[in-house]
Amino acid sequence: MSYKFFKNISSLIVCTSALGLSYYEQYELVYTLIFTYVTADLFYSDEFDIQLHHYIVICFITSIIGLPPMDYLLEARTIVNVEISTIFLALNNLIRDKHILVPASVVNTNKILFAVTFTKYRIWDFYWVLITRQAFPSIITMAAVYSLFLLNTYWFYLICRKALGSKPRILTPVHKDQTTLELNPYFSGTNAS
Repeated sequence: MSYKFFKNISSLIVCTSALGLSYYEQYELVYTLIFTYVTADLFYSDEFDIQLHHYIVICFITSIIGLPPMDYLLEARTIVNVEISTIFLALNNLIRDKHILVPASVVNTNKILFAVTFTKYRIWDFYWVLITRQAFPSIITMAAVYSLFLLNTYWFYLICRKALGSKPRILTPVHKDQTTLELNPYFSGTNAS
């Protein structure tokens, strides 16, 4: 069993469990579950943005430990709801890695659901928390929420770029007598040094 497969399955379990527990407002259990998951995944994840996400989540959770739930309920609901998009992401990864064989219509529906839930919960809802929240429980809580919003905005940019089918391009400096040369940052073999 590969790490990616295990990560996607455990992500599905953690997300659905967190959503179920939050329905019953068991936020202490939700945060214990999420804290355990992101801490364990730090040892296995090698992507910088995922590690950064995990560190920010750990900072957020440690900043609200011991506070009454009413002090952070707005952020708690928002942060738990973002896990809805994670469910579709994990399913997409399992489908892409051929662990689940499904028709193309299901794949496309899952991608659309991921994009819609990501936009709703990770961008729109976070934005409203940031502009409606009068005071955060602590400066660490505020910094963590703003950092998560910025990271989600970066991921949203990448999702939009991928949805539009465009790849980032790098323009290289050229001599004034030459035309502008556009290089593809993905290895093509032609611009390798």
